[in-house]
Amino acid sequence: MDKFFTPNSADVVKARKEGRDQGRQKTLNEMCMKDLRNKVCKDIARFFYHGGIPFHLLTLDSFHVMCESIGQFGPGLKPDFMYEARVPPLKKEVEDTKKAMAKHKQEWAQKGCSILSDLWPDSTVQKDIVNFLVNSTKGSDFIRSMDVSDVVKDGNLVFKILDDLVEEVGEENVVEVVTHNAFNYVKAGKK
Repeated sequence: MDKFFTPNSADVVKARKEGRDQGRQKTLNEMCMKDLRNKVCKDIARFFYHGGIPFHLLTLDSFHVMCESIGQFGPGLKPDFMYEARVPPLKKEVEDTKKAMAKHKQEWAQKGCSILSDLWPDSTVQKDIVNFLVNSTKGSDFIRSMDVSDVVKDGNLVFKILDDLVEEVGEENVVEVVTHNAFNYVKAGKK
């Protein structure tokens, strides 16, 4: 029966954050769970220590939703799901991202968008990396990163990369292209 009547984990966490669960009376079970809660907190902390995981991740809503889901599952959840945790959820996230991008692309066509490129030198590996994003009223979408170490010195090649991205986004959708202010980017902008 719990399978059909268990509340959505994200909704439970949201209600807890908004204080909507504070008016209810504590159950006897909840009052007796203090020692068990201390053990759980200790085990979670130990997991963070062993994995070298930053503690600020404990503040993420996704961590709280995960804990709620584990609690709703109850005892006996076997943590031998390396494949289950990596492959199917990642494929689902990719699909969800593609759906969100489709909505954003519709917005680009209706209201226009800006292409943003951010060049940053990675001194540890002696490479120049550029991130490409598209910004619209829906927000900013990461498109790709590229190693432009061989390209960055040539304004014609920089222009070619930016032109290809404009074509990919849709020339009719692009209102502006915002780039790094280096000489070759300025040269590409004039083209």
